[in-house]
Amino acid sequence: MGENPARILVIRPEKLGDLVVATPVLRALRHSYPGSRITVLTDRMHGCILHDDPHVDEVLEVDWKWRSRGEHEPVFSLIKRIRPHRFDLALVLYPNWSGWNVVAFLSGIPRVVQLGGTWGATVLGHEVIRRRAFERNLHYRDYYLEVAATVGASLSSGDDGTPRVYPLEKEKEDFLKRFPREGERKRIILHPFGHGSSPNYSLKSYASLAVMIADELDVEVFVTGGRGDLVSWEFPNHPLIRTDWLGRLSLREMMSACAAVDAVLCGSTGIIHLAAALGAPTVGLYCPDPGSHPKAWGALGPKSTALVVPEGLCRKMTRTSSSCTGNQSCDLICGIEPETVVTTVQKTLSSC
Repeated sequence: MGENPARILVIRPEKLGDLVVATPVLRALRHSYPGSRITVLTDRMHGCILHDDPHVDEVLEVDWKWRSRGEHEPVFSLIKRIRPHRFDLALVLYPNWSGWNVVAFLSGIPRVVQLGGTWGATVLGHEVIRRRAFERNLHYRDYYLEVAATVGASLSSGDDGTPRVYPLEKEKEDFLKRFPREGERKRIILHPFGHGSSPNYSLKSYASLAVMIADELDVEVFVTGGRGDLVSWEFPNHPLIRTDWLGRLSLREMMSACAAVDAVLCGSTGIIHLAAALGAPTVGLYCPDPGSHPKAWGALGPKSTALVVPEGLCRKMTRTSSSCTGNQSCDLICGIEPETVVTTVQKTLSSC
């Protein structure tokens, strides 16, 4: 491979938040290698957020949900799709599966750089950027950018590395025509569904919080989530708590929704990263455990606020006999009082 790779593959399937946080890598590659063809391999569920990214030439969408049996493409199917592209370089931003090293090797990609490192990277001699997350205490965006820096890619002068996504203006206009504002009342999105990706408020706590926000701030609260979440949400009977968007928006429409509201409130989920990348004001609820802390996974928008449970109140951090046995046992309301959330949302709306 020459000094300037002609064809670059970025591998980041699974998890919306990770894909959004990795978008500065695409800008770094485009800035440093303007003549290269940049392809992103990601899953079909989330690839649509990159369809109009000016720094990407092609999105290679695959069937991928590794933790669910039968919902990911076989290795040889992946190789069959990748090999004809004749990539010169692959950046593997997926540290948890050696299969990507094998896929890249058998696809004939001469140089592979991976975040995290796996046995596959060691056996095949691939370059590795070590996270050492507990020692280095970096945001995952910075780990991703270190992978890019290893191949000589850097952000342009003045680019602060904030993740970005690019909805079309027509999409946003069409969304506002479908859901026009009524009067001057402000709108927020409440996205209560994390599906165990990280500790969060419980759905019951979110329902009570929605009522408090609607009553005290006099704003419309639009609850969002996937189609399967419709059966999980117990709707509070309140005229300002709206379920028009719950289970009814595609991911592209969700981008337009985040761009159209005055704030987005949720836990550490892909939606908060998506909203922040659109420049929307966000209020995030976080656990202080290093694997969930906003230092590593906080939304990186210019108008993002993080509320974190104090370490002394977290059963994971204190290592007591009653330590959490899993994310499902956590309810962050034990350490982030609803009154604090309401006050923070109020300040966020006032600064808009």
